[in-house]
Amino acid sequence: MILKLLITLKRLTNNQTLLLYRFAFHRISEQQERLNHLIMLYQKTICLLLSFVLCSSMVFAQERLGLQTDNYAGINGANLNPASTALTPLKWDVNLIGAGAYVNNNYAYLSNTSLLHLLRNTDKVELSNNINQEKVNAPDAITLDFFDNRQQKFAHIDATVMGPGIRVAIKDKAAIGLFTRARAVVGADDIPSSLGYYQYLEQAYNDEFGVSPFKANGMVWAEVGANYATRLSKKTNYGWSIGGNVRYLQGYESFFVDNNIAIDVSKLSTDSLAFAKGEVNYGYASQIPALIGNEGSYQLQKLGSGVAADIGIMYASPNKNDDGYNWKVGASLLDIGRIGFNKSAQQHSLSPTENFDFSTNPFEEVNTSEELFQQVSEQVLGDELASLQGEKLNMNMPLALNLQAEFAAGKNFFVNAMTTQQLSNGKTGLERPNVVAITPRIESKWLALSAPLSWNQGDFQLGTALRLGTLTVGSDNIMSVFKKQTAFNGSDVYVSLKIQEFGSKSQRNKNKRGQLDCPKVERLF
Repeated sequence: MILKLLITLKRLTNNQTLLLYRFAFHRISEQQERLNHLIMLYQKTICLLLSFVLCSSMVFAQERLGLQTDNYAGINGANLNPASTALTPLKWDVNLIGAGAYVNNNYAYLSNTSLLHLLRNTDKVELSNNINQEKVNAPDAITLDFFDNRQQKFAHIDATVMGPGIRVAIKDKAAIGLFTRARAVVGADDIPSSLGYYQYLEQAYNDEFGVSPFKANGMVWAEVGANYATRLSKKTNYGWSIGGNVRYLQGYESFFVDNNIAIDVSKLSTDSLAFAKGEVNYGYASQIPALIGNEGSYQLQKLGSGVAADIGIMYASPNKNDDGYNWKVGASLLDIGRIGFNKSAQQHSLSPTENFDFSTNPFEEVNTSEELFQQVSEQVLGDELASLQGEKLNMNMPLALNLQAEFAAGKNFFVNAMTTQQLSNGKTGLERPNVVAITPRIESKWLALSAPLSWNQGDFQLGTALRLGTLTVGSDNIMSVFKKQTAFNGSDVYVSLKIQEFGSKSQRNKNKRGQLDCPKVERLF
């Protein structure tokens, strides 16, 4: 599919190329509206005011470090480590709404722009004259271009909208909570450099080039979850805690492509390729393909369901007064589970026993996704139905391991170190980007400021997050938001609005007589 797209782009006229870009931009906006409908199914009590135009402009966040590592994160902290809800000093908290998403790639970029500049100048986006050599770009144009290097390619999107959620402490030792979320995850790793836009175009005819194994997948779903966490020590407010989340999932869209073994390919012409035998598996569960070539509007439908779980453990070493901690460590296993799709789903496998030629010419008459897959099967296997393996699809969640360590460096000052590492999860398993971060943080109950420094996909990023009262806003890559970049290839923002217990004292700091002492962590502001 990627090779076909590259060939097609090469053959387009100047106007067709620009129209294709505008069409793609428009389709992304349509996807945002569909995701809004998905959220409203779970959150009928609120009006979702978030504009997903941000998504089409690469506005995404990954781990939301300034939001989820805060001691007052409450129910939002359960998404990173379910055990953390037993250690927060709040008696209760309620999440009203929040959003965070993340995108990063090394395939394409926009020139000389930042997130805010892009949002103010979307009408100035043009294809680069490197792609359309007959066009002269305006001096202030924001040009879309492709990276020209020999690096393996990757692309990741992880978007979350957090709906209503609540956490309540139980007898100052445990906590229970409920939360709702809608999520969209798309990922591709280890895409061979030979499939880079310019690298492919520069390949000489009849010269073989290798396509190494890679996979890509994505899914959109909604979930309702329950959290429970408890401290194991009866003698201290801190010590060991364990916790878990159990989530019910509803799946709406998904796809996967898995190239199992290296394949040798050669270009025969602008519209045909020669392949050595190999093995490629792919599939989808979606309402969108049924609309290709047909009139009709998209209707969001539940195509599958499943369950998932998260488990976590934490240890916090109490200080001598037991009104704070000196340091803490934690580990959690995230997104254990899967969604089974049994509606509008197909799985295909291509395992030719001999070399074959592949031409894009027959696809000019294709009008539906069914015809598309049948044509692929006919060319590769000699039978239009041979590739179809079934009409069900199981998609595994983005399984990952999270490790944290935090040191109380001074009154109201903390330094958090964290890493999230994706774990192998099968050919249909979603992938979560790896990240390593160090986050210094000044924190009180009603005000917090953090500056996470993270390493992500080979790049160092500086973030900033501010919690003012019950509103948190931040970015794990703040430079991409404000400073123009020569090659803008991603950005992120996140926001959360919640309510929590009022007053200056919290449930963590009760002495033996049942009276409340003001904790040190709240004296700075």
